[in-house]
Amino acid sequence: MRKAAFVALCVLFSGVAMMVQYSRHATVLERNMVVDFKASEIQHDGIRVVRISGLCGHNSMSVYNITAQRSNSSIIVNVYTGLVLKRTSGYFRYDVRVPDGVNDIRFGKAEDVIWRRDAGGSH
Repeated sequence: MRKAAFVALCVLFSGVAMMVQYSRHATVLERNMVVDFKASEIQHDGIRVVRISGLCGHNSMSVYNITAQRSNSSIIVNVYTGLVLKRTSGYFRYDVRVPDGVNDIRFGKAEDVIWRRDAGGSH
């Protein structure tokens, strides 16, 4: 009986740990929930870079991960948030390299356009 209770507690603990880990990365931040959002073009060693920064508008959420994935002529940036823990912050700053062939950068699941290459080849 003690062994079964121990196994049940281990399974329960593992389930809770997985739920906590999942909840940390489960929410994609959308553009309308970012305070002081900025997308500014900079040059870094001759390479065009767009710096994206801001603060998560959810006071109980922190930023845990940021991804950038190319989709045709766009780059889609997703900022993943989760519950605030010690030594975490809602502030983010992320540099996106803009290779030739990329015409815009989009943000979040809604894919809001946050930067667009103009016809002259600059922002």
